[in-house]
Amino acid sequence: MKSRRFMRLQSLHPPVPWHRSSHRVGDGDLVILLHGLWRSYLSMEKLAVHLNEEGFEVLNIPYPSFRLSIGEIVTRIHEELECVDTGKTLHFVTHSLGGVLVRYFVDRYPQYAYGRAVMLAPPHQGSQVVDWLEGSVLLGLLGPAGASLSSESMQSQKGKDAAVLDVLVFMGTKRRIPWLHHLLDDQNDGIVSVSSCILRDDWIYRTIDGDHTLIMQEDEVIEQASQFLKQGGGGRRTETTE
Repeated sequence: MKSRRFMRLQSLHPPVPWHRSSHRVGDGDLVILLHGLWRSYLSMEKLAVHLNEEGFEVLNIPYPSFRLSIGEIVTRIHEELECVDTGKTLHFVTHSLGGVLVRYFVDRYPQYAYGRAVMLAPPHQGSQVVDWLEGSVLLGLLGPAGASLSSESMQSQKGKDAAVLDVLVFMGTKRRIPWLHHLLDDQNDGIVSVSSCILRDDWIYRTIDGDHTLIMQEDEVIEQASQFLKQGGGGRRTETTE
């Protein structure tokens, strides 16, 4: 069995062109996993393994976030999903940019606008880091999708709110990355402020003592994500679980 340290290091691998979707067959509902900006499907593999062991069918989709626009990534997600085409109830578990992608996805493909979603540190209100980089050549390193995560851009897309999904959002409050603190609100995960994760009042919000980079590796997150996908919210509310 792989050590926890190995799994964490593996999750930090950047995306590469030869990455392919990881598909695990199961008897339960289908769960789509979507990683974050400049990450790879490997960052979500611990979650994928656990959810599959819990009976879910899991499709862990990689995408070149540094090369494609949000719209192009959404098209790719749809193509990957059509290849599986199980006809099962569809859920999502996402990290960072992946949460924004779900909103665009169900807006474009309303036939998939049902089920549940667990979003880890999604910058729904926009990224203060992207705001800071605007006008800088460094913004290009984020690629088209990352560059579109400015506060102004996200505000203009509030109508894509995945209103029909039952959603649980995890927001981290551990700051492992010290040099971005001055850009963020007091409560943040080192990359995204807690306030930036909030979109709809009827979603469930939980804060945990985790950082942005490795929030998907937290056992607490994994266990609660699995439980939520099986049972739903049981009454939507804002919670703190630190």
